[in-house]
Amino acid sequence: MELFPDMLFLNVVRDPRAQVASMNRAIIHDFDTFLNARTWVDAHRVAQALLERYPARVLTIRYEDFLARPEEILRRVCGFFGIAFLPQMLDVGHSAEARQISTLSALWASNCYAPIAANVDKFKEQLSLDEIEIIETLARDLMAHYGYAPMTAASAVAGCDAAARLRSDAGRRTAWGELEKGGFRDFVLRRVRADYLANLRIRLEQAAARGVEATDPA
Repeated sequence: MELFPDMLFLNVVRDPRAQVASMNRAIIHDFDTFLNARTWVDAHRVAQALLERYPARVLTIRYEDFLARPEEILRRVCGFFGIAFLPQMLDVGHSAEARQISTLSALWASNCYAPIAANVDKFKEQLSLDEIEIIETLARDLMAHYGYAPMTAASAVAGCDAAARLRSDAGRRTAWGELEKGGFRDFVLRRVRADYLANLRIRLEQAAARGVEATDPA
């Protein structure tokens, strides 16, 4: 905020159950529901702290609301950032830029398609009831804050860290191996991204330990 005093933040919230189900299949995240649910919670706690400190600079929208009322929500976003709303913003399929990006990598293959509203509840097919309970227990307060109704009763989640990390590490090794064999171009693209994020984390943690800011040479 010192570098960019006029910066504005768009806080996009997605149902943590759907978000975690997606993260579980993303090679840059963990391969475990408990770990990814905790990441979701940590991220939105940071978002809440930012909102409390700079309330006028943060706009929060729910992904599900955008799916249900795209023009209304997109007009809010445009108004917040002070840019003109254009009807063609809602027609991503006719965007030459979106089509071009979608061909660059399997990472972005869906960029030329509009979000599918029917996928909102797809997590019910992708997660077990136990996994849903873990997510709802960890994210209970934030789910209530953002208006997501639970499906299960909250329970204690304890003693999961070590076992979850082992499962995740094993799943990650398998996923990287399969990607390298089946799609080397995507393997390289994702490896670069993963390495960058890992190095950025290290720099930030080292800077925090020294009490100074980490700068990105890029």
